[in-house]
Amino acid sequence: MRLLFIILIIAIIYKMPLSGQTFHVVNVPMGVVNAFSEDSKGNIYLASETRGVYISTDKGMSWKKMGGNTIGVAEVDAFCYSDSSQLIIATQQGGIKFWNGTSWINLNNGLPKTGNLYPSFKTIVSDTAGHFYAGAMGYNGQRGGAYFYDGNSWSNISASLTDTSIYCMAVAPDGKIYAGTDGGGVFIYNANSWININSGLNNLHINCLVFNKDSSLYAGTRSGVFSLSPNSAVWAKKDAGFNLSVLSIAFDPSQSGRIFIGLGSQLVDKGILYGNIRRSDDNGLSWVNTNFTVPTLKMAAMHILEDGSILAGAQGIFKSIDHGANWSRSNNGFDAKISNFLGSGLAFNSKSEMYYGSNYGMFKSTDEGVTWRIANKGINLPLVSCLAVDSFDNVLAGTLALRKGYILPQANLFRSADDGMQWDSVQISNDDSYTSIAIAPNGDYFCTHGFGANPPSATIIGSSLAISKDQGKTWQDLNLANAGKGFSVAVNSKGHIYYGGEINGVYLSTDGGQSFKQNIDTAIYGNIGPMAISPSDDIFTCGYGLHHIYYSDSTAAGMPFTNMVSSSFPNYTAASSFIFDDYGKLYTGTRGGNISGLYSSLPPWNANTEFIPNASVGQVRVVSMQWDKQGYLWLVSNGFLMKSDSILKFVPKLTSTKQTGSSSFVHFANYPNPFHNETTIEFSLLNSEMMSLSLYNENAQLVKNLINTKLISGTYQYKLEADNLAPGLYVLELKQAKDSRTIKLIHY
Repeated sequence: MRLLFIILIIAIIYKMPLSGQTFHVVNVPMGVVNAFSEDSKGNIYLASETRGVYISTDKGMSWKKMGGNTIGVAEVDAFCYSDSSQLIIATQQGGIKFWNGTSWINLNNGLPKTGNLYPSFKTIVSDTAGHFYAGAMGYNGQRGGAYFYDGNSWSNISASLTDTSIYCMAVAPDGKIYAGTDGGGVFIYNANSWININSGLNNLHINCLVFNKDSSLYAGTRSGVFSLSPNSAVWAKKDAGFNLSVLSIAFDPSQSGRIFIGLGSQLVDKGILYGNIRRSDDNGLSWVNTNFTVPTLKMAAMHILEDGSILAGAQGIFKSIDHGANWSRSNNGFDAKISNFLGSGLAFNSKSEMYYGSNYGMFKSTDEGVTWRIANKGINLPLVSCLAVDSFDNVLAGTLALRKGYILPQANLFRSADDGMQWDSVQISNDDSYTSIAIAPNGDYFCTHGFGANPPSATIIGSSLAISKDQGKTWQDLNLANAGKGFSVAVNSKGHIYYGGEINGVYLSTDGGQSFKQNIDTAIYGNIGPMAISPSDDIFTCGYGLHHIYYSDSTAAGMPFTNMVSSSFPNYTAASSFIFDDYGKLYTGTRGGNISGLYSSLPPWNANTEFIPNASVGQVRVVSMQWDKQGYLWLVSNGFLMKSDSILKFVPKLTSTKQTGSSSFVHFANYPNPFHNETTIEFSLLNSEMMSLSLYNENAQLVKNLINTKLISGTYQYKLEADNLAPGLYVLELKQAKDSRTIKLIHY
């Protein structure tokens, strides 16, 4: 006789250890090329933003990676050569390095460090005496400036620079060093000091500096091309009046007077986020568009070979052998991916289409990341910092504007109501960033932003939290002034709003944002990181400054918070994201030190809750996480995604019946069959072990993994809903280690 009872679903799913949940890598869009260089032997080197340096020995037809993509080598911006023809690279994190034939060796003696990072170098050149000069940008607290290497150590030579954010350098035929800055124009290094030479320049944001064969210096700026002739002190505009941002310049050695320029936007630019190429055959007096019609990102690098063929670096590599009349991709061996250091993450609409926010705007995939298209129409700032999709498939994307020193630039918030085809600005205020978006149960939207709203668009001066009651079309700042920079917002099932900012810890509103209680727990003060609400309204957050994870259960309503200390996860410095399944299991993503990866933990919560690492993910920097519509968990890292191999959020459909007598594995059926809307699948297990339930089409192609977990012995029911299933014949497979069974289903 059977004793029937319902086993709590939460107990079933918790039987599945996180270490047994596997993930696989999903590619993000192709990465950006920062620079090309050619040595005396004809080898061509490519600097990528996320995978380091590549070499081509066949004129750019194929590429091979040099030395891996470890920290300090992955993000390369520029090349030069020593007097013995050694290749030198300038990186964004690891300082300066040289290639010894098998690996990259540090050349950092004398360079300053902030924590573990060197200055963010954008350029490096060598003079006729074999000395090196390197320039670094100075944004968002990073150390900029000019540096000189005398053969033994580096020294800072920025004392006379009025702008220390250096984007580019060039060496004149006479050995003099020129530097282009982001806002201060062009400088020449002479007698141990920098002299400004900006007469005639109407834009002081310099993207590139290149010398022509006649010793004329060309500058690509955010508003066109300028040239400085030898012995002249005044720049001349060379672009027939167009005011686009010029990122790269190349001179054709096979045709005198022929110049190619690459267009696009830098990370700090506001403008068109698509790349293009123009050509001049008369030294810049007139320009024509080349037949470059492939949608791509910034055209940051160009190199012209002796035979006149052109390599263009954008989102991947393009090559032309007919002076730009036709272009083809040349990516064989190039596997770099787009960067996403902000972790703005991933979002899915109701059709399971994917949006991916990156350092270069928005991308969209309709086939789970197999292919991607650029979706930037209307977006004019590249750094996507937050992303959300509502139940009506409206998409919101917030951006970040890099700040120089203490100058706060203007970020923007964008909205698309047509599946990402067009984006409209729905800016809240003149602020430097948008950082998080939350949607309340009643449909209200909340968005944190910047250092507090500024005039003239601010409705409440100093507020860094806004509300929208019309699906993100218009916004109103809430009465939350003087809270500093807004970092995170979360809303529970009762509509209570939790806000985390730069100062005074966590704020709470229980009246829809009309008023806030400040600093609801004095143990947490300042720099609040991500926040998440569990299905039972427990709230989790972490302190960026305090390096701990905190939780408060629903009965405490955020007061007080408990500091969680775990023997398996003792250092929470890197906690970057939280996400819950429907029954309360917490997944925590981390991105720092030796604890990067994915961890899970189970209620009931307490100060000693254990965080269990996922062996499949390993020490991957998880910057954000998202569920898709089928219940798979997606992880976002810088340069790739990871997707769970099984559904981890299938729990609401599963119930269990415990048996007192023997049971047979052969009990496996579904009803009704045929079915239209849904069918109930029932199966019995004799042994407590790993099992899987999978659905295949009539061609034996996997349609969906329904269950992949360890279950105790008993009889179970699973409701299969026909959402997105085409009418036809299907095969259902039940499998354990030593046995498997199949049944046929008909969906009409």
